[in-house]
Amino acid sequence: MERGALANITIMTAPPAGDLIFLPSDTHGTPGMLNSSVLDQLGLPRSLLPGREALAEGYAIVPTTEATLCFVVTVGMGETARLLRRNLEAALTDPRLDEARSLWIPLMGTGAGQLTLVASEKHILDVLDLTGWSRRPGVRILVSRPPGDPRERMASRPDRKSAPRPPPTATEAGLPPKISPPLKALLEFAAALRANKERDRGSLSTRLLTIALALANAPIIPQLVARDRAARNFAMALDLVRARAAEALWQTYFQKVYNGAPELGAAEPLVLSRNAADVLRHALERAQADAREVVEIDDLIEAMLVQTQGRFIALLQACEITTAALSDAYRETAKARVVMALVSDVASIEDRLGYDVYATALKEFLLDVSTPPPLSVSIQAPWGAGKSTLMHLVRNALDPTAAHPDEKITRDKVLSIGRVMEFLGKTAEPLPVGSGEPARQRWTVWFNAWKYENATQVWAGLVDAIIDQISQKLPPAERELFLLRLNLSRVDDGKVRQRVYDRVANVVWRKGYKVFAGWTTAIAASLGLSAAADKVAQITNVEGLTLLARTGGIAGAVVAAVLLWQAFQGKQKEAKKEPADFSLADLIRVPDYNASVGAVHHAYADLKKVLSVTPKINGEHSPIVIFIDDLDRCSPNNVAAVVEGISSILASDLRCLFVIGMDPQMVAAALETAHQQVRSRLPKWERSVPLGWRFMDKFVQLPFTIPPSSQLDLDRYLGFVVGATPLTAEEAASSPKAAGTLAPSSAPRATANADMPDEASSAPAPKPQPPPEADQAPPRENPSVGIIVRRAAGLMSGNPRELKRLANVARLYLRLRDSRHDIDGDWRAPNLDQYARWIALTLRWPDMMRWLQWGADEAAWTPLESTKALGVRRLRVLEDQAALNVEADAWQKAVATRLKLPDEIDWLRDPKLFEFFDREADTPAEARLSAAAELEFW
Repeated sequence: MERGALANITIMTAPPAGDLIFLPSDTHGTPGMLNSSVLDQLGLPRSLLPGREALAEGYAIVPTTEATLCFVVTVGMGETARLLRRNLEAALTDPRLDEARSLWIPLMGTGAGQLTLVASEKHILDVLDLTGWSRRPGVRILVSRPPGDPRERMASRPDRKSAPRPPPTATEAGLPPKISPPLKALLEFAAALRANKERDRGSLSTRLLTIALALANAPIIPQLVARDRAARNFAMALDLVRARAAEALWQTYFQKVYNGAPELGAAEPLVLSRNAADVLRHALERAQADAREVVEIDDLIEAMLVQTQGRFIALLQACEITTAALSDAYRETAKARVVMALVSDVASIEDRLGYDVYATALKEFLLDVSTPPPLSVSIQAPWGAGKSTLMHLVRNALDPTAAHPDEKITRDKVLSIGRVMEFLGKTAEPLPVGSGEPARQRWTVWFNAWKYENATQVWAGLVDAIIDQISQKLPPAERELFLLRLNLSRVDDGKVRQRVYDRVANVVWRKGYKVFAGWTTAIAASLGLSAAADKVAQITNVEGLTLLARTGGIAGAVVAAVLLWQAFQGKQKEAKKEPADFSLADLIRVPDYNASVGAVHHAYADLKKVLSVTPKINGEHSPIVIFIDDLDRCSPNNVAAVVEGISSILASDLRCLFVIGMDPQMVAAALETAHQQVRSRLPKWERSVPLGWRFMDKFVQLPFTIPPSSQLDLDRYLGFVVGATPLTAEEAASSPKAAGTLAPSSAPRATANADMPDEASSAPAPKPQPPPEADQAPPRENPSVGIIVRRAAGLMSGNPRELKRLANVARLYLRLRDSRHDIDGDWRAPNLDQYARWIALTLRWPDMMRWLQWGADEAAWTPLESTKALGVRRLRVLEDQAALNVEADAWQKAVATRLKLPDEIDWLRDPKLFEFFDREADTPAEARLSAAAELEFW
């Protein structure tokens, strides 16, 4: 190798060696081709790359056993040349480097920084001269050129003028005359990937370009490419069409598994394949059609997607990806944004999980005439599995008006005295519901036991819920009569009848006294008592009838009497139409539940009265179906009170059917706690059977456990959560386990937010909203949300509630990420896989995450480790110890010892947490969570 030297500086191609080794970096310490390659050659981990805080001064000094590393920021806010000169000068004047006797400095800033090799060399030599290092006795400085540098190898002096750049080669001439820096970085990165191919053809192909674009969200990608929106959108589009598309494309082309840290070849002149040159020519034409001189990555992507032949198309097809689907997905991602709408925790009457078949079966069971009340059915599942949704579906099938209480039948506006008299004259027959109601239905009541604090309030609340919810479904007249009948059942009906008759008499006299006076006048006139008749007529103003009776003799008197009788009947009808607005409050004996005076037995007696006057449905007596939700959230005493109440009703002749939503383990534990004293007095052989489960066997006649949703069902539901097309009626009716994929759509977000199955709502589910007008269509959801949620769901149980929470947190994190990008254009965000794992860790082990970020620090750290944020240090310990220990127990002990943790920590003893970090340990260092935390998530 020819060498040129002047004083103590040598310029040549040489491997890294010396006391002090310089490496380039961006402001965040992102792994790049050069610094990653050098660390690999030295056998050092990439975790030595400093973070943003360590690089705050423009450089970072990292001592190692091999050599002292000095990372110099060459890519960031400002020109690369200025950053290189300023930060290299600052580093070379740091007193900590004064003892170095051999320096190795590569040409820096030539990758993402876009400096030419000549310019980089000149700036480095100028700084060496400026700081005096070039004249230090006993110091050897090697400025290393990259392998394959076409320039003549030579020694250089600080004052030597840079050699002119050689003319472009024939292969370089095939490039468009002007390409954007991100596109140039992409082409160079794609060319560097050739090192992973055993038999490299030596040219940059469209297949390599496709793989490079697929890795646009990977840590290894150059910063300029990672910041390009078109490149990120293309990578997301690939993931939408095929999960983990980048890994599949890599394995198909390179015939080996993608490990997150591909080998990158040395920088060489670009040699384009025929197809790649053709694609770039089409990209140039597209840019020129838009009156632009510079070709962007978006131009390259669009040119690739319109191709009809080429080896990259065969590569995509081998991974089950079509260019048509990829093109559609790419355009969708370009239009989408993160929708800042949280998914609510309200139960739904829309079947999004294939539960309709269960609801239909339970409805038919409850409607069957051979199912006599009283009886109880339990819907069992863990929290968040959709119990409330299934209960709403069953209730809506039994009683459609329960879903939309605002849709009520209205006929009579005022309850009249006549209706009251008619009512009092009838037998105690339940009132029928109007003909508008469905034939096959039941009265239903929704009751949330967790709202009440003790047994007394539970009973009072149950009776109050029955009265309130049934009365709300009736038309005004029937509602008033139902409440009147109920209240009359609590009072002495003789007093009520007397009060009504008094009221009728008063009204009849007030409105009919003139008629009586007319009779009197007519009779007096017919008998010749003219003086008396005139006096009465004068008082009552019935002179006309008096004249008729006086002049017409007996016939006139008869005619007057007939007219007077007709007038009386009319006045009586008017009296019956008077509003029955008198008060019975002083006569009604309503138990004061709030005062809790004898509430349990009063409530039981009152419940019998309520059921006795409940209106018929189409002339038939029907049981009341009482839905008791969230029983597993009540205190142990309340659970016991509800169970005892249901048991007493089941032992009676009351026509009640109960549908109870609960987590059986929680209810059994609550019953066990409430009856601890009973258990302590049982014989030993009886204590082996849990008492709580025995109580449940007694009051539940039909336990139904919701089966876990299949992956297809969860995928369909997840598509709905993140803005995909809802299930059609045909899909929902065909099968609860119907397969299908969901494409992004403009489904209304308001409906999506309200239609989430859950356990927390006691109110009827909201009425579905009509679709918005075309000009009011909501924005498309960013596909990144769905990608994150799908990947995070695989690390959790994946029940409906978790999917909603995942979607909410993913939207928040991505919105914060976008805001950070707006503020700091140089910031390199973690990839979507890292976001998914971080969110899963946050939601599954919240106590661990609180310790990770806020817990007191008792561990001892080296000076180098102390430069990292506390959360980053702790994550690295968890990851590194998982790599060193193959058993969960050993890992737990090693972590506790290293981080000075107490012996008893619940989250540390979870074997699933060890599995999580064991997978992290198998991930390349730059793709781990610790690397993402160092970059920061927002």
